[in-house]
Amino acid sequence: GLVIIWATLGNFILQFEFQWLKMIELMCTLVGCSP
Repeated sequence: GLVIIWATLGNFILQFEFQWLKMIELMCTLVGCSP
C-alpha cells in the first residue's frame, strides 16, 4: 500500500542523491574545487 510507495520513493531519492554526490566529486576531480 502506501508504505511501499513511500519506501520506493525514499530509495529513489537516496539513489539520486548518491549519484549527485558522485557527479560533484567527479567535477571536483576534473576541474578542482576551491573551498
